[in-house]
Amino acid sequence: MLLCLLCVSSEPYGKGSYSPNFEKQRINKHIHDGYWIEPFQSNNHTPIGFIAYGLAEGDIKFYQNPYTDTNETDPISIQKLLTPIAMDQADITGNGLQDIIICFDYGNTILDFNPDGGYIIWLENPGNINGKEPWKRHYVGKSATMHRLKIGHFTQTERWEIIGMPVVNGPFDVPVPVLLFRQPDDVLNATSWDSEIIESEFFHLIHDTKMFSGESLDKLIIASSEGLHWFYYNESSQKWTIEKIVDGEQGEKQQTNYYGTGGVDIGRIGNDPIAYIPAIEPFHGDIVAVYVKSINSSSKEIQWQRHILDVYGYPDQNGEGPGHHVICADFDKDGEDEFLLALRGPAPNEGVYYYKAFDLSRGLFAKWKISDESAGRIALADFDNDGLLDFATIGYRVAGYYLAKNASINIFYNRQVNTMLQSKPELQVTKQNDELLFTVPRPNKVSRYQMLTFLTIGGITLSLEILPPFSSRQVSNNTYVKVLSGVLMWIDSS
Repeated sequence: MLLCLLCVSSEPYGKGSYSPNFEKQRINKHIHDGYWIEPFQSNNHTPIGFIAYGLAEGDIKFYQNPYTDTNETDPISIQKLLTPIAMDQADITGNGLQDIIICFDYGNTILDFNPDGGYIIWLENPGNINGKEPWKRHYVGKSATMHRLKIGHFTQTERWEIIGMPVVNGPFDVPVPVLLFRQPDDVLNATSWDSEIIESEFFHLIHDTKMFSGESLDKLIIASSEGLHWFYYNESSQKWTIEKIVDGEQGEKQQTNYYGTGGVDIGRIGNDPIAYIPAIEPFHGDIVAVYVKSINSSSKEIQWQRHILDVYGYPDQNGEGPGHHVICADFDKDGEDEFLLALRGPAPNEGVYYYKAFDLSRGLFAKWKISDESAGRIALADFDNDGLLDFATIGYRVAGYYLAKNASINIFYNRQVNTMLQSKPELQVTKQNDELLFTVPRPNKVSRYQMLTFLTIGGITLSLEILPPFSSRQVSNNTYVKVLSGVLMWIDSS
């Protein structure tokens, strides 16, 4: 694994002095194929890393956190599958370890798929991720061209359920089945999960989905040729319900045969968890749009106003554009979600763009290009434990679609100045009579390294220091350390 650091920042664009700033760390300089990347933390006691893989080699690899693991450690292969596509994760066994749910044996393309493929399995986390043995497979079910899946509680809260969504079902005008798989009694020894088709007539060409946790049950927003729709189980009627949000892009239908929506996420603004919806349109599209919510004054119904932010290039010979993934998060901790756009390429429509709303009601967003590297997907996590969200990308190399040149895997550490964190130090000292009183944050609230020097006697300086979980700090040979709380490991750099 190759590690190098590069500071990536952007000039202000449309919002005064505001400017996102990310530090790039090259994790893998050249990958032969790349499709999926997702943050992964094996349990609550280990640093967060990520899972990454492509379709051609099918090697599902776990990358340890490069910020806490300063050694050049190779990624760990946990399983090898034929054309793996999407994954999700959950503690299926209930033992405190995150397991992986993944679909594979997709075929080559949506026009050249394997009609006997589309398997869903879950991979049992052995606890010690050392790469000596592949993770044990457990069969769930199958449906040809299985392309996206989510694990959650969709009809009840006692057991896990998986919703699986194939991308096509033959020709584009044939509806795509949506399937529900239910966790069996003996999940470790079951030969499969009970399943049923919960929708078979409405959706065509499903490319992506976003899960939203409701008051009791989980819901999905599905991006398909029909646009964006809520899909959920109605507890009152005990029926699966489809609610239209928007139609998506319709203008390219005659030119490319693609229409609707291809990528989706949900943006929070303040106390509104669904304030806006960013989307890539249509399938593998070139259009970036946001849908802003408004309330009809007479009917009180929610309406969504479409705003096209950008059009990146033109459809290629296959009718596809460079857009492949969009994801929301509050990177600057101001209570409002920004969103990142992943462009697979080719240049100049390649890399990652950062969008921030500055007048949401009118659909006005500022944008910055923060990476020039091909990005098929984006994974979000606080990799360096400083209280700010970072992101990782994987270059897009999928035969039959697009093969990025010099595709790589990178982490971008969030280096934005956080005024919220800097306004009041978490570590403070006050003098009461002849004693010093220290105020320190609770261990789970420590967001960054801090040092407070409070006394010097005979040339020896005493200081109190706090470090976030899984972080490290270099000390000189003449430094003495006394641990007051927590566990400290010592590594001799010599």
